[in-house]
Amino acid sequence: MMILVKHVKNLKNEIFKGSENHVLDRFYEVSKIYKPKNILRITSDCFFIDPSSIDYIISYHLKIDYEISSNSNILTFANV
Repeated sequence: MMILVKHVKNLKNEIFKGSENHVLDRFYEVSKIYKPKNILRITSDCFFIDPSSIDYIISYHLKIDYEISSNSNILTFANV
């Protein structure tokens, strides 16, 4: 993990490291700092995700102004 952190910092990007075991708390804590309007979550086990799928979900999410969009529900793509 430290190699990744160093690499990200060398690219002049900010990094937030929160609880290893509490995913929701990581989102909560980092959102208190940056106050984002939207959050995109791509898990580390999704390294083959299609970038065009990400673009589609984001554009549809913003167009319809959904609170949450996902491609992980059975037989659905972007949904509420």
